Amino acid sequence: MNRLTIVMYHYVRSREHGRYPNLRVRDTAEFRAQLDYIQEHYIPVSADDVALALDGGHPLPERACLLTFDDGYLDHFITVFPELARRGLSGAFYPPVEAIQGQKILEVNKIQLLLAQYGYGDVHPLLEKLEALYGVCQCEDGSGELNESFTHLRQRLTVPSRFDSADIMFVKALLQYALPPFWRTRLLDRLFAEVMETDEKVIAAEMYMSLDMLRVMAKSGMHVGSHGASHVWLDKLSADEQALEIDQSLAMLAEVYGTRQFLWSMCYPFGGNNDDTRRLCSERGCAFGVTTVPNIAELNPEQQFKLSRLDTNDVLYHH
Repeated sequence: MNRLTIVMYHYVRSREHGRYPNLRVRDTAEFRAQLDYIQEHYIPVSADDVALALDGGHPLPERACLLTFDDGYLDHFITVFPELARRGLSGAFYPPVEAIQGQKILEVNKIQLLLAQYGYGDVHPLLEKLEALYGVCQCEDGSGELNESFTHLRQRLTVPSRFDSADIMFVKALLQYALPPFWRTRLLDRLFAEVMETDEKVIAAEMYMSLDMLRVMAKSGMHVGSHGASHVWLDKLSADEQALEIDQSLAMLAEVYGTRQFLWSMCYPFGGNNDDTRRLCSERGCAFGVTTVPNIAELNPEQQFKLSRLDTNDVLYHH
């Protein structure tokens, strides 16, 4: 059975000198040290190698490893791309459309920045702000969509994860998917404006890559794949809504690659996918899909669109 270690990265930047020191990042020096470790203990492969192996071509070598980078951060162009190129490595990059072409701060990043303001520690002041703003939104809601009390929501959604406390997971759940889309966005935007001091456009400009940067990376041998349009849980959308997310992303990839033919893969935001997601990807010629399930990926037809990935924090413990 062909097995593949896929490593998932997000922010890669200097922890000490960044604008948001409490943001959870892979520090640049740590990233370089981890690449040293990976090159010593694994054989890095490209997305093309993975696609070929899945299509019945040459199997991957023992201890094969694919490096993946989510969300289209400027870090990936400034720090990751030069380091990979210097080492002769290829990475797979997954930028959402809204971040690149819309220069709009993704909701997931707004939540991260809010939590970073509180150091990912005592978030009770943030919870108090959330509860107050939720009450305001309830008063404004004439549809009855916000009929669940904040207290009940907190009881229902407060479950810890591998990396986060129960309170932090509640904040993430409430602002990622638990509320109706209109009210979730409205609540998050109001909270972000109240807590953050920097203009959103300024933050977006320094957070994400441009289309031209992605073109440079693609021409230099990096793989640019799909991460949807607006970075939402695809499995919480209808099939038609999922198709729109995927098609908008493919339209951007066509602009990245120009007239060249390109292989494309799918990275599900938050790892969220279902039968519809996988069917839509398959119908559009997707080579493979990667999740956030923390395990070693198995390369076989049954798992083609459900490949597991290890978080960068896990990789040293699965060798």
